[in-house]
Amino acid sequence: MRLLVRVRPAHAPESPADRSATLARLVDAASDSIVVTDSSGRILAANPAFLSLVQVDAEIEVKGRSLPDWMVGSELLDELIPQVRRQGIASRRAAQLRRPGGQRPALVEISATC
Repeated sequence: MRLLVRVRPAHAPESPADRSATLARLVDAASDSIVVTDSSGRILAANPAFLSLVQVDAEIEVKGRSLPDWMVGSELLDELIPQVRRQGIASRRAAQLRRPGGQRPALVEISATC
């Protein structure tokens, strides 16, 4: 189980822009791959760890594409989305991500939340 905790002084007011910038820095610095999708699985954002895993140079190369484009077998996403809608979370499901040039897929665990 992982827990994300943010500690800051109680007297320090924070704007929505400050919160967004802080969240972006945390996601970008994470060693785990993080992908944000819409409800159909289309990629809205991906952190550098995900880009490295699928071996692309820039986020623009994955943005707008469907997450199943990167997965070996799209049935996992077909199972995850309804589970997340019902329970709010799906965790630690084995999956494989495609890599360019016919390389062996990357073995990963996928967790999702809404």
